Amino acid sequence: SMNPPPFSSPKRQRSTSSTSTSLSTNKKSDKERLVEWVEQAKEGDHIEFNVGKDRRSYLHDVCDRLSQTKFHSRGMFLDHRSNGVQRGRTLRVALLRSGPALPSMRKMSPYATIATTPELEDVESGDEFPIRAVAASP
Repeated sequence: SMNPPPFSSPKRQRSTSSTSTSLSTNKKSDKERLVEWVEQAKEGDHIEFNVGKDRRSYLHDVCDRLSQTKFHSRGMFLDHRSNGVQRGRTLRVALLRSGPALPSMRKMSPYATIATTPELEDVESGDEFPIRAVAASP
């Protein structure tokens, strides 16, 4: 006997209750897309996200964490800024070389930052990093 696929039930369309779940699912896939891009990004590359305010805000945080854990030691950072207005607003993330404002980065061994602060390994961690102040004007 053929069972209908589990998702065919029309009850799943109630958007009110599922908004928070779909938001976290979206955030997860946004982050996966960003991390995948980061794995192969070269200096000067960029990626755009056309997503709502909450998801942009989350991506800003993820960018800060990745800047700190992944690029800090290489003298690079993720520049992330929102462009456009209202529904057309997008988040543009670019991989850039750190300017002279961050001289200490060049002297560090690749593992110095992470070795001394293992909690930075966790991109989800709630810690705020000071990169944002340096990285981009809004």
